[in-house]
Amino acid sequence: MKTIHDDALTGIRQREITCRTILSPSGIPGADYSINPYIGCVHACAYCYAHYMQRYSGHDEPWGSFVDLKVNAPQVLIRQLRRVPPASLFMSSVTDPYQPPEQRSRITRRILEILAPLPHSLSIHTKSSLVERDICILREFRDVSVTFTIVTGDEDAARCIEPRAPTVAERLRALEQLSRAGIATSVFIGPIIPFVTERNIERLLGRISGAGVRRLMLDDLHYFSRIRKRLLPALYAYDGDVARRVTRIPENYYQHVAHIILKFCRTHGMQCVTLF
Repeated sequence: MKTIHDDALTGIRQREITCRTILSPSGIPGADYSINPYIGCVHACAYCYAHYMQRYSGHDEPWGSFVDLKVNAPQVLIRQLRRVPPASLFMSSVTDPYQPPEQRSRITRRILEILAPLPHSLSIHTKSSLVERDICILREFRDVSVTFTIVTGDEDAARCIEPRAPTVAERLRALEQLSRAGIATSVFIGPIIPFVTERNIERLLGRISGAGVRRLMLDDLHYFSRIRKRLLPALYAYDGDVARRVTRIPENYYQHVAHIILKFCRTHGMQCVTLF
């Protein structure tokens, strides 16, 4: 089944599809399986590592301008779970489970309703404040956590490199609401965008800490060569000097930024995990 909807205002193509599986064995540390309710993501982040998925999607549209909705994912999940013992689940590895189409499709919400009473643990990774909608379900889990990606505290930079993602302020508000509800939260500062993430980094860290977050994860832009054609125009739109400098990153640059963040975390009793 393929039902296509074109959004004339945003230029986003949405396609309803059916899937044969929804639980995929995961290579992510600490996750046995990943769950991806969608193919593609309309947030259109210039640094997205998952754009390689386009080659498997059957789409000619640019990455960030289409999304496929796995409309039968909840039913497929029920079938697959019959053969899966208690496991660690990750949602999502190559899409955002709370991107705009979720508002109406509610695929992620239906998946949560299935998982909530079961003995599986769940880690959710998103950029969307829409996750607030499902706090009542998340509180029913035995073991659940929500991680938000935030790579800059500069809203101008965010608009250029994450053009359709919720604002940084909206993400921080969602983190605060989740924390208040007793749900474990963390922030993924990854990838560190050279000469962007470091700007006013301590102010951003203060806002993250103030939202109740007690765990950070950091990663570098080790895949820059694969995305430079998408990232550089976005950086030029933000700051031409940054775009020119990003191709000449000093040795130990990421370690320098990580040192600043680690020092803040030690001072404020936060856990920090460096992935590079």
